[in-house]
Amino acid sequence: MKPRCRAAVLSREQVRRKALESEFKQVDVRVSVALALVRKNGFWLVGRRAAGRVFAGLWEFPGGKIQPGETARQAAVREVLEETGLVVEPVADLGTIETEHSGRTVALHLVSCRIPDARDELPPIQPRDPAVTELRWADPNELRTLPMPPANAEILRMLLRAGPDEAEEG
Repeated sequence: MKPRCRAAVLSREQVRRKALESEFKQVDVRVSVALALVRKNGFWLVGRRAAGRVFAGLWEFPGGKIQPGETARQAAVREVLEETGLVVEPVADLGTIETEHSGRTVALHLVSCRIPDARDELPPIQPRDPAVTELRWADPNELRTLPMPPANAEILRMLLRAGPDEAEEG
């Protein structure tokens, strides 16, 4: 009788699983999100996240995932319309902030937007997306006090550092 080798022999299914595990470890789990930074008469547009969602109850700038074939500017405009019903125009790309969340890298593309309406008063806003429970126009002092996701601290520093003539308004 021949001695039996004690080395483990992997089935085809086990080999396939190991290959898939290795492949998934190499995949870059990255999400690109556009944030619309909409300012009118010194007030910033923010919304409160609905219960049952990531960062539920916290305030944030309108935005969402950038869809395939879509630019950050296009996504920002689409998200504001979906969440608030407001039509905005992109004015400037303000850069990208990367953050980590649940094992993913989230790239937040900041897009300054304006409301093309020439009237001085703030337009009324009502949530139109179940992901948002409340919308408001917040002045800089209120913006500093609203509970927001951690990545927004850097965004707030950037926005509130700019003087009234430096940031775009609509």
